Amino acid sequence: MKSYWRLRRQTMENKPQNRKAALLVAVVFLLGIVLGGLVTHLWGERMVRQYNERHHREEVVRRLTRTLDLSAEQQKQLGAILDDTSGKYHALYEKHRPEYEEVRHEARAHIRAILTPEQFPRFEDFVRRVDEERRKEESH
Repeated sequence: MKSYWRLRRQTMENKPQNRKAALLVAVVFLLGIVLGGLVTHLWGERMVRQYNERHHREEVVRRLTRTLDLSAEQQKQLGAILDDTSGKYHALYEKHRPEYEEVRHEARAHIRAILTPEQFPRFEDFVRRVDEERRKEESH
């Protein structure tokens, strides 16, 4: 019985350390939840985008197969043509991206010139959100 009271007293004396340890465990747990949610969200967006691209390609193949009565070999060749074309579109966009950026910046400068001082910060916030969404789209 004496050891029980000794253990109890030691536990009471260590309460600040116990609280710190419990808080640390809680923080690590919450960070794990947040990080897990973020990774799940990003992975989900990527999978949806890939699904949509694949689904669009398959839909084109399906529609042309039905319309033109394509053979299995023609469907395979059409898929390769669509993949090649998609790659060329991406390369073309990358090549001309600086020109797109220049036009975008010019348009924004013209918009800024017509805004009131009250509208300006809201426009800047809008532009920031649009740019973030574009970066997310382009990174996937």
